[in-house]
Amino acid sequence: MQCPRQCGVELRAVEVAGIPSAVHLCDKCEGAWYPQEAMFAVAEVDQETLTKSDLGVVLVGDHLESVDLEQSLNCPVCSQVMSRFSYVLSPDIKLDECGDHGTWLDDGELGTILERLAEREREKVLSPEEAAEKAEAKAQLDAAARGGSILNPFSLTIRALNSLFSKRSRN
Repeated sequence: MQCPRQCGVELRAVEVAGIPSAVHLCDKCEGAWYPQEAMFAVAEVDQETLTKSDLGVVLVGDHLESVDLEQSLNCPVCSQVMSRFSYVLSPDIKLDECGDHGTWLDDGELGTILERLAEREREKVLSPEEAAEKAEAKAQLDAAARGGSILNPFSLTIRALNSLFSKRSRN
């Protein structure tokens, strides 16, 4: 598989304990391709394991200056143009997804998602109003993940990232 960012680099398979399939890393731009089953499993891997793995380089966005983040991307598996959308819990993160094969995260995006989740963990106990708002937001995400809205094409990624959010919030 080639990097969808047109780096001219073959993606390198990276094995991480707890992830059933390889994540594919671009050694040039440090973006990573997460097959659908890997996107779900990354929610189960603790931060220390990720940091110590070959995937640790994607946690910090230090290779973005040479990347055109506005460029549309083609799936590295089927070559079809991927859908781009903002991650619900962090709108500044733009995810590129092929509904059939997986999700591309640019350098630093996984780290930003994990950082935002950690910030939420450190927040004070929620007031009843905040807890109700959070429950409603989670219910909306769950409904979207089940295909109950126009976000259906993105349901696998939403479910995976929502799972990541939920697991990090409970700890």
